[in-house]
Amino acid sequence: MTPRSFVCPSTDCSHSTGGAAELAEHVNTEHPGEFRRKDWPATEAGSKARTREQDEEEG
Repeated sequence: MTPRSFVCPSTDCSHSTGGAAELAEHVNTEHPGEFRRKDWPATEAGSKARTREQDEEEG
């Protein structure tokens, strides 16, 4: 089984980690408020996150 990698959904960040808790800590520390906007997931970061998820499902 291939280990899962969690990639930061921010458009200007390439951080990735092996655990959801570590990713949550990174997002909360490095990108506070970016994903709490009222227009999420219509933000640029939200669009990129959906694209990554779709790529993973297809591949």
